Amino acid sequence: MSKLNSQHILIYIPYLDQRYGGIRQYTTNLLRTLSNLDQNKFKISVLHYNNDTEIIKVIKSLPILNLITKNEVKLPNFLLIKNHSAKKIAQLIQFFFGTKRYPIKIKNELDFLVEKKGITIIHSPYQEFPSLSKKIYKIATLHDVQELYFPEFFTAETRAQRAKDYLSIVKECDTIVVSYQHIKDDLVKYFNGDSTKIKVVLLPMNNLWFNYLSHETPINNDLVQKLPKDYILYPANSWKHKNHLGLIKAVKYIIHEKKKNINLILTGNLDTEFGNELKQLVKELGLYDNILFFGIVPEEVLLYLYKRCKGVVIPTLYEAGSFPLMESILLGVPVIASNVTSLPETIDNNEYVFDPNNTEELAHKLMLLNSDEDYRTNSILNSNRVKSRLLNTGAENSFNEIYLNQTK
Repeated sequence: MSKLNSQHILIYIPYLDQRYGGIRQYTTNLLRTLSNLDQNKFKISVLHYNNDTEIIKVIKSLPILNLITKNEVKLPNFLLIKNHSAKKIAQLIQFFFGTKRYPIKIKNELDFLVEKKGITIIHSPYQEFPSLSKKIYKIATLHDVQELYFPEFFTAETRAQRAKDYLSIVKECDTIVVSYQHIKDDLVKYFNGDSTKIKVVLLPMNNLWFNYLSHETPINNDLVQKLPKDYILYPANSWKHKNHLGLIKAVKYIIHEKKKNINLILTGNLDTEFGNELKQLVKELGLYDNILFFGIVPEEVLLYLYKRCKGVVIPTLYEAGSFPLMESILLGVPVIASNVTSLPETIDNNEYVFDPNNTEELAHKLMLLNSDEDYRTNSILNSNRVKSRLLNTGAENSFNEIYLNQTK
């Protein structure tokens, strides 16, 4: 295939930033994975408006990636005038005939961009897909359907919107990419998804953010100065399914019932209504000396926290796949995780999993992680045994096949 008839892929991430948590990590990993594709077969553009530091850094570091900003997708004046006229005509037809019997196509900014850049494939790693009137090969990554398992964590409006968006994506996209089989099963079961067009592709974890940092970078950060000598780390945004509440209860049990000391560092976006509730609860329980809220931290600081903690805990109630779990495994940091979805399969040893709804069981594993040197050593040995599966996933070949097999 020559450069003239290569596929031009648009990665659609206009508003991605750190608030998107694992989706942002997935996307940066996706970009690095796709950068290994044959440049004679593929051209890759990235639509991004937010100027996110990590996204921009990845794009600038990889020659195959081309950044498209907001300025490049503005409709020219003649199209704005044409669209305005078309809308007026449609309104007149509806007024006189009572129905839109003559559909009129309105070209939006993305339609214009597709034609202008010669884009042949759009891949959205959000859990949504942009409006587009032009026929083009559409690929979406769907990450989870947790609202079906924990509807109480979502408003009625959010559940309705997600159901509408997912159904639209499953029906209209040519290929759906998921990271795990259980997500594919859910899409088939709950959205009547065509199993033949849902592809399970786990990205290789050798492209994670810490691989591009110096592990020995000196840290001059006010938060680091507040670190206790020993601590357990939990990096996660303050969404209810992340189960910070269960973790706080376990720490309370250890300190009040078992009379043992333990310190917990929480990172991630905590500037939410639920995050504020968690902070208030910690204060009411008198645990503010033991549980520290660091919020979103620079990646250099997060790596520092990983490398110096006693271990990482992941008490989540639902997770398609856990980046903190995979990060811990690859960094050689002792880790324990809840027994939900793909986590037990990833860690592959029941010694390091627990029931996230069982306070005493979680507390027991936390105490081992905090105080038992042999337990931590064996956790690292277990990680060394399983990490090769995270590094060699075949994702590059899978995406090569998906992109080349487009038919429109």
